[in-house]
Amino acid sequence: MLIYWFLPMILFLGIVTSYQDIKIGKIRNKWILWAVYYSVLVNIIITIFYFLNGTEIRSAYFIELGLTVLLSLTMGVIIWLAGLWTAGDAKLFFAFSILLPLEIYKYGHIPFLSSANILINTFTPIFIFLAFSLLFKTSLKQKIFHLKKSFEPKQIFQLFVFLFAFFWVIELVGKIFNLSLNYFSSIIFLLLLIILLERALKSKLFSVVLIIAISRIFFDASSYTPEHLKFLFFIWMSFILLRFFFLYLGFNFLTKQVDINLLKSEMVPAERIYVENKNYKKESIMHFGFFSRTSEKTKKKNYLFDVTAKGLTKMDVQKLKKLEKKLGFEHLRIHQTLSFAPFMFAGVLLTILFQGNLFIYLTLFFV
Repeated sequence: MLIYWFLPMILFLGIVTSYQDIKIGKIRNKWILWAVYYSVLVNIIITIFYFLNGTEIRSAYFIELGLTVLLSLTMGVIIWLAGLWTAGDAKLFFAFSILLPLEIYKYGHIPFLSSANILINTFTPIFIFLAFSLLFKTSLKQKIFHLKKSFEPKQIFQLFVFLFAFFWVIELVGKIFNLSLNYFSSIIFLLLLIILLERALKSKLFSVVLIIAISRIFFDASSYTPEHLKFLFFIWMSFILLRFFFLYLGFNFLTKQVDINLLKSEMVPAERIYVENKNYKKESIMHFGFFSRTSEKTKKKNYLFDVTAKGLTKMDVQKLKKLEKKLGFEHLRIHQTLSFAPFMFAGVLLTILFQGNLFIYLTLFFV
């Protein structure tokens, strides 16, 4: 099996980057480069070995591998642009993608998009763990409050329109490129598409999505079938719980109050400070991207700093410390730091162990 050729570097890369991410909070570029060099070298050696043994070398395999790696890089950059992980995490995902041969994706293999299984096997267990932790750590009163907040009519209507429109776009893309997307890959594709369009269209996004949704009503008869409506309802309810309820519920547990005079560069704020009528005010940031529906009014606020996955700059910290006495508050809520490399390494090992998508594997063998 090809995986045995790449396993030494996968283990080395995972262990080294996990240790350094925990120890110093960084993933060094040299490890990424080593992974790329190793992958290229091993693929050349394998090709020569097969050629000398008279084994047929399929050019289609290397074309698909190349496009899969390219799309992995694209996915990593998109998630980085959304602020959901750092540039180092994006590069690490790219490195793991280039080290995993396509044969490993027995379950959940989709041409050119198979590396999305690494994301699924990484993010889903993390979320399940955090969700159960929050359910045990929060009171019944908190759960009821945030559950009611999650079902605000305008909020869930906009979410339904998003899903109704975007799943049609995904279906059309799948037909154009002859891709049979499974449930998990569709969700990944959906989120990446939303991130891109949010950055490109900003406050105009919902208007564009509404036009797509109305067009679907007239041109897609399949949207009225009971099967599709059941699927859409299930996705809608899932997103309300995942996107709204658990993010609202976990805000105070996934962030911490830090004194203004103790702020450091690279800390990622969970609140933004803006000036309104010569007064300084704060607003919570529940998430990066994903149905943010930022209004024009909000966009015109005079913010003191930009919020990105890179965190506060040295200039931001200096500015806040100088303004500390004028701000009217002494604390800023900061996101709790999370070393992501160990989780991605675990996601890669799960991908190897279960030959692709963990959840498809479990569904086939235990359901």
